[in-house]
Amino acid sequence: SAIMIACQKEPLDMLMYYDTRPSVFNGLFDFYTYRPLKGYTPFKWYGEFYDLEYEVREESSIEDLYTLCGVDSNGKVTALVTHYSDNDESEDIEFKLDFGCDGEYDVYLLDESHSGEKILTTKDLTFKLSVNSCLKIKQK
Repeated sequence: SAIMIACQKEPLDMLMYYDTRPSVFNGLFDFYTYRPLKGYTPFKWYGEFYDLEYEVREESSIEDLYTLCGVDSNGKVTALVTHYSDNDESEDIEFKLDFGCDGEYDVYLLDESHSGEKILTTKDLTFKLSVNSCLKIKQK
């Protein structure tokens, strides 16, 4: 997720993932059951941004925190936030998102214990994110 977000902000023409065919080299689907693995969720979430009308760029950045934000045709916000570091001992990052509008948001989590499921609906956009985990925040 961090790589896709970082590349979104660069003058890159193509980014490939090889490959999603059932094999031992595939990190998206289980080789035996074809069920999605944790690596599938960032691709699914990133793909949802193709349906949005506009990308919204962040005004500030926090080291090791990668953000992607977009707005759909109804003015509803979707954001993807990833805390990635090659240091597994990295501290949790606490941050607050400000989309410039009030609203209620569904929050989805991908980490060691969660596989992209909705964990809460909230109006408070303050979060604490552990290393190598992702949030999807979608305005209702």
